[in-house]
Parts: sequence; C-alpha cells; structure tokens
Amino acid sequence: MYGSSRWIRRFEDEVEESFEGNSCEVHTLKQFSSILPHDVEARRTFVRNGGLQFLQELNETVGGKLTEFIQRINSCYPPEIVEYYSPNYSRKLLAKIEDLEPTS
Repeated sequence: MYGSSRWIRRFEDEVEESFEGNSCEVHTLKQFSSILPHDVEARRTFVRNGGLQFLQELNETVGGKLTEFIQRINSCYPPEIVEYYSPNYSRKLLAKIEDLEPTS
C-alpha cells in the first residue's frame, strides 16, 4: 500500500473529527478493511504507526458499523497481536502475576 503512514494519520484525524459530529471514519475503516487483507506491508505499517493500537482503543468506545470494520481489520492479524494492542492487555498480564503460585 502506497503512503500507508499517510492513511493512518488521516484515519486518526478523521476519527477524532468524527467525535465532533463528522462520520467519515466509517469510510476510512472500510478502506482499511479492504486493503489490509491483501497487503502485508500495509499491515506491518498499520501496526508500526500505531493504527492497530488506536483501533483497539476505538473498539472500546464504538459500536454498530464501526465494530464490523474493526473486526474485519482485526482478522488480518494473529489474535495474540490484536490482544497485545488491546487496552486491557497489561491488566490481564498483571492479573496473571497475582494468580501465579510459585513452586519454590
């Protein structure tokens, strides 16, 4: 995907604007959900530039059609990568520390 960084910045800008009444993030998520399944470099860039993490944070607060596109994009990545970038991941790891009973 050419200009992946540009798309991610645009996506973040549009999502921020959408919370002020603009709804163009649906269009942008739709574009990502159609591009990412076919472009490995775009998937890498999306992760490197914070797009996947931003998407997981967004997923905590939205619903409807956005959730459908977020799920499509998430399906382009192994579940453990999606979980790693999810807002609750660090809490889950801390809970494992608390639940661990050392053997020695």
